[in-house]
Amino acid sequence: MQHIFSNWTLHKAFACISLFFGVLFVFLVPPFYGCDEPSHFLRAYQISEGVIKGEKIGSSAGGTLPQSLREADHFVFQQYSSGNKDSNKTREAMKQLEIPLAQQDRKFSGFSNVVIYSPMTYLSQSFGMFVGRIFQMNILWLLYCARIFNLLFWVALITLAIKITPNHKLIMFVVALTPLSLYQASVLSGDSVVNGFIFLLVAWVLKQAQLKDTPFRAKDILVMLVLSVAISLAKQAYLPILLLFFIIPSCRFRHKLNYFITICAVSAVGLVSYGIWSVCVKDIMVTLNEGASIPDQAAFILHHPVKFIIAIRNTFLSVTGCALLVESVGSVLGWPIPCFLSSKVSAIILINIGFVALIDGHHIKIKKERMHHLAVIFATFIMGVLGIATVLYLSWTPVGGEKVLGLQGRYFLPYILVASLLFCKLNVCNKVTQQLKTMSFLVTICILIITLYSMILKYC
Repeated sequence: MQHIFSNWTLHKAFACISLFFGVLFVFLVPPFYGCDEPSHFLRAYQISEGVIKGEKIGSSAGGTLPQSLREADHFVFQQYSSGNKDSNKTREAMKQLEIPLAQQDRKFSGFSNVVIYSPMTYLSQSFGMFVGRIFQMNILWLLYCARIFNLLFWVALITLAIKITPNHKLIMFVVALTPLSLYQASVLSGDSVVNGFIFLLVAWVLKQAQLKDTPFRAKDILVMLVLSVAISLAKQAYLPILLLFFIIPSCRFRHKLNYFITICAVSAVGLVSYGIWSVCVKDIMVTLNEGASIPDQAAFILHHPVKFIIAIRNTFLSVTGCALLVESVGSVLGWPIPCFLSSKVSAIILINIGFVALIDGHHIKIKKERMHHLAVIFATFIMGVLGIATVLYLSWTPVGGEKVLGLQGRYFLPYILVASLLFCKLNVCNKVTQQLKTMSFLVTICILIITLYSMILKYC
């Protein structure tokens, strides 16, 4: 199996494996079992009709959509709300979703938790729904079509990332194929598109870091702009990932001043694009959790910074922090009836990731350059994790809360990849390295098989 790890085959292996298991996940996971999938479904459908911005009626924000969508959503939720596994209820829910779309009969539907997400978040899912509407699919197949296009787009981004990166190919392979990562790509989600773009940014930056003797060109700046805007619009919590641009060697620019101006300007474009979108949707924002208020919470942070720091510390040093680490690789899949993987399986996944980071790392010989890379990566990781916590503290946690509420492991998946870049490669012979990589490759496949088996037991 050593040839799998050559520069031209691992990305093909990823494409085949992710499509095989991903398509099984698409049809095995019952409709609307993804996290917030009913809301993502409605928002993606709204965008597929060309409606970029939602509307607000009273205390709810959403849009005017075919009434059959909301009726199907409510029926399915009622069938699943008991939280018990019941194949008869699942079949009834599937049958209800087979009704015609009836686009003319429309009514306001609320999906306040995702209405402010930009179209970039649903780039692939809304296109899938657009195709489904052309072929006049019913609601069930509209959902499956959106899931399939979401999976295909994610697979394309990760495959390209593994192909272009000069190193860390196997770690990208392993992290992308964790149960949670593949699950998010196989259902309607607000995470799969941004995860794909982040993987691509990491791969592109690592490639640029190797081209020390090649001047930075206009097309390179264009790629930076596309990635910056895509990630910023998909989810603002991942803006710190743009710090990775500083891994690009300054020697590729005429002067260091040009280096800093270019990176800062490109990052600023991403920040401004997010700011413009935030202003556009400001009037349809609603309070998502009782006691939460973004302006009041921001004022609290400014007046009581120490209490805010203590709240962050309490969150990550508590049981919640440990649970987030386990959840980030897929110990809990789905909602409202989640599929749980055992703690042993989650531990094996985390050990496998750490192990691969040690054998698949890239040793930088020049000490100054190595320290620069580690500093940038570490800063990106810390600011990224704190950024996610801050966003949830502002938007979901009651004002003055002693802990951050609303954190979920899936939010930290991209930063597992970032953290893996901090590891230095072990100094072992090439033959042993190839054997260890083969073992890790097989462990990754076995984990997916176990996940598939667990889902079959849970949902079938």
